[in-house]
Amino acid sequence: MRFRGAHKLTSYLMVAAALGTLASSGSVSLFQLIAFGIAATLSWFAEIDASAMRWLGKLDLPLKISVLGFFSLTVFSLVKAFPEPDLTSLLDLVLVLLAYKLLQRRSNRDYLQIYILSFLLILAASWLAQSALFAVGFGIYVVALTWSLILFHLRREIEDNYLVKHEATSAAQRVTAARVLDSRRVVGPAFFWATALAALGVMVGATIVFALAPRIGIGFLTGGMRRRSAVVGFSDQVRLGHHGALSTDNQTVVLRVGLSRLTEDMLPEQRDRVIQSLYWRGTVYDTYNSGQWLRSRAPITKTLIATVEGDNGSRWSWISGPEAPQLRPSRKESLQGAERQEIQLVGLSHPVAFALDRPVAFEILQPATGSFVSTLVEGQYSGESSLKTVRASPSGRMIPMADFAGARYVAYSQDSMRLVRPGQAKPLDELPAELLSAHLQVPEALRTRLLGLAQRITAQATTPAARAQAVVQWLNRNKSYSLELKRDERYSDPLEDFLLAQSGGHCEYFATSAAILMRLVGVPTRYVNGFLGGEWNNLTNHVTVRDNRAHSWIEAYFSDFGWTRLDATPALSRSARMGRIRQLLDSIEAWWGQWVIEYDASRQIKLARGLAKSLGFEKRRQAAFVWPRPDRNVVLGALGVGLGVYLLLRARRRRKGSRDKGASPAAARGMAHRVYDKALRALAPHGWLREPAETPREFLCRVRRSHPEAAAPFALITSAYEQVRFAERPLTLEQMQSMQNSLAELERVCHQKPLKHAA
Repeated sequence: MRFRGAHKLTSYLMVAAALGTLASSGSVSLFQLIAFGIAATLSWFAEIDASAMRWLGKLDLPLKISVLGFFSLTVFSLVKAFPEPDLTSLLDLVLVLLAYKLLQRRSNRDYLQIYILSFLLILAASWLAQSALFAVGFGIYVVALTWSLILFHLRREIEDNYLVKHEATSAAQRVTAARVLDSRRVVGPAFFWATALAALGVMVGATIVFALAPRIGIGFLTGGMRRRSAVVGFSDQVRLGHHGALSTDNQTVVLRVGLSRLTEDMLPEQRDRVIQSLYWRGTVYDTYNSGQWLRSRAPITKTLIATVEGDNGSRWSWISGPEAPQLRPSRKESLQGAERQEIQLVGLSHPVAFALDRPVAFEILQPATGSFVSTLVEGQYSGESSLKTVRASPSGRMIPMADFAGARYVAYSQDSMRLVRPGQAKPLDELPAELLSAHLQVPEALRTRLLGLAQRITAQATTPAARAQAVVQWLNRNKSYSLELKRDERYSDPLEDFLLAQSGGHCEYFATSAAILMRLVGVPTRYVNGFLGGEWNNLTNHVTVRDNRAHSWIEAYFSDFGWTRLDATPALSRSARMGRIRQLLDSIEAWWGQWVIEYDASRQIKLARGLAKSLGFEKRRQAAFVWPRPDRNVVLGALGVGLGVYLLLRARRRRKGSRDKGASPAAARGMAHRVYDKALRALAPHGWLREPAETPREFLCRVRRSHPEAAAPFALITSAYEQVRFAERPLTLEQMQSMQNSLAELERVCHQKPLKHAA
């Protein structure tokens, strides 16, 4: 491969690796990838002497104006959003600048700026990525960067030597430089293999340092975690049409859950049915207004949390509602029949404590030794709970962290559909008047227009449960599930439009319709956002829940049952299985998150303890290691031998340094240039002038052919000059003295006997 082509190819490969690594984090849209790909493809043909470069030269001013405009908009958006700016705009700016520099490649400085911008993409990817694909992309980037920087340095030296350092320019110089750049002999397969292996070796060494260097965790340093996935539907307000679209587009993992009832020996069909019926309860809302659900935040709807310490040092948070204390079940009764879930909440910005159906308790395990970060459970409203990430200060005080990006906890839940049956338990009292009012709220405009419809649907129902069932059946018969939402602007409220004009919608519309229609006929309801189902991973025996499983349903209150889950959306069949390749990738990502993203001192201690155990060291009950006690004399002897070896090596190093010590690189370089220039001035009066296109070695050969007496000292000066100028190796004191002596000898020869000039 030609040298020039190899340099360009490795540079573009490095840019592609950086962009691909960033794209693996999901932070680059398809439009950005296509636009950048078009710009990069055009720039490939934009060489200095190509017609494409002349065409792009005409667009230079518009491109500069566009880039400056984009830069101004980015700065404006950052200032406007201060003190919490969206830093993704800076990432967009880096992509625009990188595309611009690729289109405007004219000098080595442009290549250097391309390398810097690509490195910024890698930095962004290292912060945003939570997938193991980052390691693959980063490995390719390191190898391509090594190739590019070595070739860039060689190219700069070639062009610098032939085109810059000489006083005059000529066609011969350009031909010489172009001949080297287009040569196929400068780099070959051996160069690429050797440098690639060296780069991968550096990566292996960096990985070892990463594993062994003491760590205190990214959250301890910055007060926040790494990346937050923007999943809609879990904020303080939810607008219809933005959550609960069951599609295959968004594959972002939000939950990984271990369930004891899902075992390897279950029949796949049986396990699929169980997984498809899992409702992961998230946020709860009780107020509807103008197409969106809100929290009323009434004090009576506040979720009550009682926190106690467990026997194993864990922290238990017990959930209770507004029922009278005498009607609340005891903690022991709450756990009877409750299902235990080991939940890993992955990369969500909303600190929602997800759990199956009706959670009764959360258990936060005791932080591992060396971990500074823990999690607290806080009550929200309507039985909803949230999580808070905290870190322990040196004084022991828990300091809340600014951002939230995941947690591990254990949840215990009861199935509201099987918890109580009429005649099998004491009926609950009716809800307090204030709480009843909050869950029967309907905007007056909707009440006027939809009350007749609700009454017609439930005309034959005589109990609240029958009215609720009638509403669900009517929605299933008359509406269909659809992601193609239509809108009739004659209706101001999207709910009214769905009920009176449209034939289909997704689960948000079904859940909202069921909630409002039931409220109109006296059944208290509340709206729930969460996830439905998941996918089973046989390799790790856990359920993976992705963002495309987002779902909405309601909870209705019946005096005999309490709050009961109802899903008005028509049943849809979704696969609960992953293919073997997908299971492997999911397992790798889970491992990556646990041992790379969340890698901290506690993980290091765990690894150290495992290593110590495998090496046979004993471990006390108090988790303290008992190291073998060597003999005191042996220890003192080993220390004495070590000290003696150290002193001996240091003495030898001093003797060698006093003999071969050289000046600083800068001083040696300056001295070599001065002596060589003086030598040229000594030869100049005798007609010996170095041509601009002539290398130091070629000039020396010309002097040696005509005057051996002057060539001998001049050869030593030239050799030392080449060592400093081209090999970039500093001179020793002995070499510097030899240069001075050779210069004196050359001046003596030139002064005593005029030299004959040979053309």
